[in-house]
Amino acid sequence: MANAAPSEQTPTLEMSPEQELVVPASVLAGLGFKPGQKFVALAFQGSIRLIPLVSAEEARGSMPGLDTTIDREDDEERV
Repeated sequence: MANAAPSEQTPTLEMSPEQELVVPASVLAGLGFKPGQKFVALAFQGSIRLIPLVSAEEARGSMPGLDTTIDREDDEERV
């Protein structure tokens, strides 16, 4: 993948010798990220994707209309 050339308005990052990246506050605020929040980092098509981790309580109700019924095998014990 070719490297993208940033424009003057595009925030850029520089990796420290400790391999740390600091994301500009304006970018984080625009996404609603908060200090101390945890993420999964995925390499995807030559880029890095940060996926916020959420607890089960936070995720509850986030997918209205999702069918949560489970088809069970006839021989599966019901508890």
